[in-house]
Amino acid sequence: MRYGSIPPGHDKSMTHLEYDEAQKLDLPSLIYIIDEENQPILPKNVDTGPSAEKLRALKSELQKKHMVTFFTTPENLRAGLLHDVPLLLRSIGAEVTDELSFDSEQNDAETLRQFNSLPKMFSGVPVVVQFITAAGFHAAYANSCSALGLEIGATVVDSLRLSAGMTMRIFGERDIALKLCRIVKGSAVCANAITAFGTYVEVHYTEDEPVLSRETEAGLVIKEILSVTPPVKNS
Repeated sequence: MRYGSIPPGHDKSMTHLEYDEAQKLDLPSLIYIIDEENQPILPKNVDTGPSAEKLRALKSELQKKHMVTFFTTPENLRAGLLHDVPLLLRSIGAEVTDELSFDSEQNDAETLRQFNSLPKMFSGVPVVVQFITAAGFHAAYANSCSALGLEIGATVVDSLRLSAGMTMRIFGERDIALKLCRIVKGSAVCANAITAFGTYVEVHYTEDEPVLSRETEAGLVIKEILSVTPPVKNS
């Protein structure tokens, strides 16, 4: 919630300058932004005025150009980093000789059960999920995208039953969205995902005046498709 210090002779913060330099060098980027709707933040830690405007502009730019991960707690952010960094290193040809790990005896199925019951508390946790595709991936509504920090018009969604036993909304953004839409109906999919929860304001029109209500959205955002097994054709 702070833009950061601006060095002499510049009009951008150090963080912003570092990001711009990384893009010039075509370096891979992992973008993590705090979930403002689900995070208590002390007023003293929130920028106002011109700095706040620059921060909003930067966050907007990041969300348009990258697949952003939202976090709620330091532990939540740490879990995301430990999950994403080895994958990114491998994708650029680096050898990862030892897996990063963090203390957790909880398996993915238990995490999903907890997220299903308390989505706000267990949002932003990386999990491996398995599901059977249907023919239902379609454009996600703007409210859902806004709530989860996904790009409007570049995100698809479907409600699918997971191998863990519960039905959840599965979201995919940009390249992942294209891949999900191309998968043959009935295929078994294994994927890396992040639990996601957010809120949005819904306008209900009555005879007297519009009434605003806060609605919630929860689901799994697919980050990487690990494997796809097509359905077996009966001969």
